Amino acid sequence: MLMAKSSTPGPDWRPEEIGFLAGGPGRAAETALARLMDGGLVRISREGLVTAVHQNGHGATTRIESFILNALNGAGRPIGHVVGPASHSQEMGSLRQSLTDRAIIRRRWGKASGGATALRVLLTLAGIGFLVATFATDRAFLAGTIVAWFLAFLLRGKKMLTPMGKGVLGYARTHQRGRVDAVAVYGLRGVMGRQRVADLFGLPPNVLHAAPLRLQHAKRKSRSDSGGGCGSGCSGCGSVSSCSTSSCSSNSCNSSSSCSSSSCSSSSSSCSSSSSSCSSSSSSCSSSSSSCSSSSS
Repeated sequence: MLMAKSSTPGPDWRPEEIGFLAGGPGRAAETALARLMDGGLVRISREGLVTAVHQNGHGATTRIESFILNALNGAGRPIGHVVGPASHSQEMGSLRQSLTDRAIIRRRWGKASGGATALRVLLTLAGIGFLVATFATDRAFLAGTIVAWFLAFLLRGKKMLTPMGKGVLGYARTHQRGRVDAVAVYGLRGVMGRQRVADLFGLPPNVLHAAPLRLQHAKRKSRSDSGGGCGSGCSGCGSVSSCSTSSCSSNSCNSSSSCSSSSCSSSSSSCSSSSSSCSSSSSSCSSSSSSCSSSSS
């Protein structure tokens, strides 16, 4: 994979590398997808499905781009199913290692070395001892407070970027070269000034948030069904009341003068099934027509 060899802020850094510095592996994968969109190598439908224009991986300039094109394999996939695997791929690991070797990111950000971990454990035990002695003397309280502050400082996770990495990212934020760089810095869901980054690629809002919105809509619908199901079920039970009268309004019952006909009985059984669904939705609705009618009112 072609990598920028410079270790100083400048225009030589690739968008994927800037994306990794700005938002980690996920942002780098989004940036690779944006580069493929910018080059006309992939398309995104209104439903949010990503498809490759060519079936042979043609046009990829990095290993991550090749991974994305090969993963599509002629089939349309949601954006999340494209970005997610790419962010955890071996190709992304190679990008991470390259940035680490050039001292742009730390080797183990957010994690402590073995010696630091042992020191934290010892200081934690010492801090507990000082806190126990708090009730004895004011000096112990002061010492315990100092130890607690020191522990809080040590327990901080290391930042991902080195000072050199911060310089590279700062330069990229102020010297963007196009819409792919905008994705690297802000992400596909980001906002640049007053403009959505997705608008630069003509992507409507529902494309990036289609799956979460559908899931929330389904959950909201299931809640409304459980609350309002009694009303719908009770209206269905109202048909039981109409079937129990001498006049049957359904077409299947018009052929009979009374509700004792087999067709009306089947209608009544359907009313009973509606009543049972009403009972399962809410305990306040029973299978009898009178209780369901009161619930619907």
